[in-house]
Amino acid sequence: MVDKKLILIIEDEVDLSKMLKLRIEAMNPGYEVDLAFDGEEGMKALCARKIDLLILDINLPKKNGIEIYKEIADNKENKPPFPVLVFTARKELETFFEQMDVDGFVSKPFDAGDLLKEVERLLCGRDKPTIFIIDEESKSVASGTRDVLKKKGYSVLIMNDYNTFKKMAVSHMPDFIIMEYERKNEGGDGFIDEVKNFIIKMQKLNKKSDSSTVLASKVWPSTHRTRIIVYADSGADKRQEAEKLGVDWYIGKLENPLEILNVIKSVLKKEEKERQEKSVKDQMKGQYTERNKPGIDDFNFFKF
Repeated sequence: MVDKKLILIIEDEVDLSKMLKLRIEAMNPGYEVDLAFDGEEGMKALCARKIDLLILDINLPKKNGIEIYKEIADNKENKPPFPVLVFTARKELETFFEQMDVDGFVSKPFDAGDLLKEVERLLCGRDKPTIFIIDEESKSVASGTRDVLKKKGYSVLIMNDYNTFKKMAVSHMPDFIIMEYERKNEGGDGFIDEVKNFIIKMQKLNKKSDSSTVLASKVWPSTHRTRIIVYADSGADKRQEAEKLGVDWYIGKLENPLEILNVIKSVLKKEEKERQEKSVKDQMKGQYTERNKPGIDDFNFFKF
């Protein structure tokens, strides 16, 4: 028997909470939903059971959502050990971005379909990125970087040539490629071009329907983004050449593997913030015009 994923909703609107519980558990029988109706009750629930997702309202009695978040994020990573989805009113969005580095949010009033999509996204897609390190001589730089990233839970593969990269990339879609610019048997420019062209080719395969591309279409969706980080171990300044080739980040001489880790964290945080800001804009485009129509009771805004 497969263990169910546990979702805790801390929301003081009782009827809304109960309806969300019904909808989420009906959407996926592998989900179990617990409810808490104020901040103190929510903290007790968090201590009582290990959860997979927290859905948290900001305006709560006894202890508000920001206070709860700060308590559960009080660790070395400054982030809770589980994804957090926040309910927040539109007028609170600025405060939300300043004080809480969460995994997702839905602004009130909200469409139930949007909330369910966010739940699925967070429970199914929070795996750590897959990282390829391509270094021609498998130097200590590559192995040191691999060790640092693996300690943080990333999946890391080291390879030293283009053919190995191609074979591994088909079944292990990389989110990041970290590579040494200078190569003995081939110029850095040509090698980066080959890698980028292969990525484009794999993404285009999913537009075909023949059986030979079925595996590729599953592994390399056209929406997937692979970021390329380049370093030059000799210390030579290859920034201009790398930027012309369209790499995402140039480091130069890699003094400490933690530099790579910090770059990856920075890129992921920036992309998540951009995704959240886009979500805000989408939600503020007048999706909820029904609110101003006469004769509609408040519960219809949630469209259950």
